[in-house]
Amino acid sequence: MVSVNTNSKIYVYCPSNVVTGGTELLHQICDTLNNKGCDTYIVYHPDSNSITPSPYKKYNLNISKEIDDVEGNYLIVPEALIDLGYIYKRLKKIHWWLSVDNFFILSQLNLSPLIYLKLWPKLFLRVLGIKVKYFFKILNSDRTGYLSYNYLFSEENLNLVQSQYAYDFLNKNNFKNLYFVSDYLNNDFSNQNASNRDNVILYNPKKGIEFTKILINKFKDFKWVPIENMTYKEVNLLMQSTKLYVDFGNHPGKDRLPREAVLSGMCIITGIQGSAFYFEDVSIDSKYKFDELNFDFDKFEMVVNNIFNSYEKEYSNFKEYLKLIENSKFKFESEVDDIIKILKLDNGFNNNSQL
Repeated sequence: MVSVNTNSKIYVYCPSNVVTGGTELLHQICDTLNNKGCDTYIVYHPDSNSITPSPYKKYNLNISKEIDDVEGNYLIVPEALIDLGYIYKRLKKIHWWLSVDNFFILSQLNLSPLIYLKLWPKLFLRVLGIKVKYFFKILNSDRTGYLSYNYLFSEENLNLVQSQYAYDFLNKNNFKNLYFVSDYLNNDFSNQNASNRDNVILYNPKKGIEFTKILINKFKDFKWVPIENMTYKEVNLLMQSTKLYVDFGNHPGKDRLPREAVLSGMCIITGIQGSAFYFEDVSIDSKYKFDELNFDFDKFEMVVNNIFNSYEKEYSNFKEYLKLIENSKFKFESEVDDIIKILKLDNGFNNNSQL
C-alpha cells in the first residue's frame, strides 16, 4: 500500500447517464483510489445532478457537483472531455486517453481546427464546416469550442494511456509525461466450460458492420448472431454458450468485448485497425487477425471451420491472452499505485515518461 496525501482531492470527470466500458473504467479508478485512501470524487457531465447508473453502484464512490480549483487538487479527464479542464487554473490536470479515435470524433465542436490539421487531418475540412455551421451553438456553450493546440500539449499536464495504441500515437506526436493506466474486467463473464457450445458467430452490429455484412452475405452457411438489445446478463450467458466472436472495424482503445469473449471461453477473430493492430492490446496469434483492406476470405473460412470443428484445440491458443485478462486487475492497481506516487510531487510532472 502506497502512502497517500489525504489533503488532496482527486476529481474524475465522467459522462452522465451513460453505461459503457469507458464510463465503467472511470468509476473503477475512483473506486480504486478511494480504496487506497485517496479522497476521490466522480463529477458527472453535463448533468451534475444525475445519479450513478445501477451497474456502478457497487463501487466505492464519492459524488461531487463542483470541483474545488485549488493547488494540491487533481482532475482526471477522459480524452473526450479534455476541453472541460481548460477553465481550471490551479489544480493539476490529468488527461486519460481511453481511446485515440473517439477524442477526435466526439470533440469536433470543442477543439481548435489546428489540432485536427496537425494530428487528425482527415477530419480537418469537416471540422471547419462544423465550426461555421454551429457557430452560435458553440458561442453559447459552456465548453470552449476552440481548445488550443498549446493547451493540449502543455507539459504541466499528465497523460495516462489505456492502450499501446494510445501510447504510440501520443509519443509519435511528442506528448509529454506518458504513463500507462489500463483497465480491468470484472469476472462476471468468466466461464471457460467447453461443453454445450454452439457453432455460432457473435458480432457487434454497432462497429464495423459494413464489413461484417459482407462476411454475413458471403458465408451464409454460418450462423451469425448480433449482440444487441440484450442485458448485461444476457450477453454473459450468450457468450458462455457460443464458440466465436468477430470484431472488425475500428478499435479506438483496448476494447472490452473481445476480452469479455475470451474470458467467457470464446475464440475471437479481429481486424487490425486501431488497437487491434497491437499485440500488447489484443494479445492473440496473428492468424486470428485479418486485414480488412486485403482480406483473405478462404483463410477466414478455414479458421472459422477449425474453431467450430476443433474448438478446444483452437481455444487453447487463447490461454495466454486469458491469463493477461484475468491478471489485469492486479496490473491496474499497480499502475494506480504508481500514479499516486507521482501525484505526491508538488513541482509539476517534469517531463518524465514511464516508457
